Amino acid sequence: MRFYEVPPEVENAIRNTDSRPFVRIVFELSGGDVYILDSDILECVMTSYKSDDGGIVNLGELLLDNSLNAFDLENNEELAPGLGVQIWYCFGERTNTFFRFHMFVDDDGFQVQETGYSNKIFKVKLMSDRIREMSNNFEGEIPNRKLPHY
Repeated sequence: MRFYEVPPEVENAIRNTDSRPFVRIVFELSGGDVYILDSDILECVMTSYKSDDGGIVNLGELLLDNSLNAFDLENNEELAPGLGVQIWYCFGERTNTFFRFHMFVDDDGFQVQETGYSNKIFKVKLMSDRIREMSNNFEGEIPNRKLPHY
């Protein structure tokens, strides 16, 4: 795999700790898109790289607050592997250009983590459609790679 360079303005925005990136996360449910509250987004890590055959592969991981039980993971069949997830983001002022990922929940689904009664979060690992295609055409197990986190 080959990592590629981001444009200088994006690199500067990433390194600027005075400016918070703006992230919008959307779950594509059958009854319509569900927008995740900004306050529920604890972490969003996205990684892109060029594969040796020239395509771009995207991977991601979300950490979402569920202390208000906004997502009933046990009773909503759609909150499962394969669910479409849109991620829109920009750096600095919200008037900047938005970048977008369209991902899918991986085979691990929604992983619930609870500490006590009110501290409920869940982790969602994401993959691009390209990885889904590769895994459908691959016999055996796809290796689990640890992604860099900055």
